[in-house]
Amino acid sequence: CVCVCACTCVRACMCVRDLLFVVSGYAEVHRALAGSVLLTTGEHEYSRYGFRQLIEKRCADVLQPDITWVGGITEARRVTAMAAAHDLLVIPHGSSVFSYHLQYAFTNCPLAEYINLSPEADKIVPYFGGLFPDEPLPKDGFIDLPDRPGFGVTLKKDGLMRPYPRSAESVKVQYERNKNREMPTKPHMPF
Repeated sequence: CVCVCACTCVRACMCVRDLLFVVSGYAEVHRALAGSVLLTTGEHEYSRYGFRQLIEKRCADVLQPDITWVGGITEARRVTAMAAAHDLLVIPHGSSVFSYHLQYAFTNCPLAEYINLSPEADKIVPYFGGLFPDEPLPKDGFIDLPDRPGFGVTLKKDGLMRPYPRSAESVKVQYERNKNREMPTKPHMPF
């Protein structure tokens, strides 16, 4: 969907993606390339505040937030809404099932970026391997999302293990702390 350009001749590319990590540099490159090539960025931006800078300084034609890095679907929605207000396209970086829902919800998300993890690139394989057995896969260039709660996928729990050991006793202690904690009696803002 979105090309990754690693060529030296910019005229041969349809788009150039993530070539800098400095907002002012992006703005300058965007002005220089205006009309000849699309400039995309954002997969290494981690909050809506960074995206706001990219938008305000007109640094790109296409923003590419990564849902798993930007803070989840809620933060990605905020970024996408800001981009829509400035007539910018959003093509979320990878993220598979997480980004597909965003693209269904916003008209300024026309495409999905599918990262093919097949070793020979000869077949379509799930982005998350076997973690979600019912992960939707592209067919004939399109994705159909399941009509189930959440992201609509099932977590395959067998084979999952904690990276650090946690005893049954420590689980019980933490549960009791949470269960018996004093709850606030009136709402207040944290700042």
